[in-house]
Amino acid sequence: MTGIYIIVVMMLVAAVLVWLKRGKGTQRSAMFQTSGVSYFKVLLRQRGIDVSRIPDAALSDIIRAKISAAKKQATIAGMADASRNAKNWRIILVKSLEAEATLMVSLMAAGPEAHPSSDAAIALTKHGVFTAKKPAALTGMTPEQFLEATRRGTLYSELGERRAKRETS
Repeated sequence: MTGIYIIVVMMLVAAVLVWLKRGKGTQRSAMFQTSGVSYFKVLLRQRGIDVSRIPDAALSDIIRAKISAAKKQATIAGMADASRNAKNWRIILVKSLEAEATLMVSLMAAGPEAHPSSDAAIALTKHGVFTAKKPAALTGMTPEQFLEATRRGTLYSELGERRAKRETS
């Protein structure tokens, strides 16, 4: 009976230790995200971007994606015989943020079409800095009209007519 009590107590202690360690990890993660956003804002200002146009939520999304990518890259580098800098995810994160800030210059000037699959373009579109573009094939048609024209077999002719009307008006 004493053995069962010892096992139960050990499991409870282990559960509490795991819970405490997890809380510290969450705090550290939030700390890196906050400092990453601050550093990223400095980089953007240095490149002449008006940071007031960009919501903090969009910047947080970009930083979260970059932290995740940096940790994965460092893990992969750790499996190989790489240098110490290649294994340090914080160094990778700083280099990644500098590259992303340079990319943001072209995004803010040309819109999300410049680099549509980048983390920054996706986050900025998601948070309303850029408006999402409608697919060209559906412009001017509701989904019901699109399906009806497809069923009738007149989709391409109707799309051509709508495109011609838009170009002339």
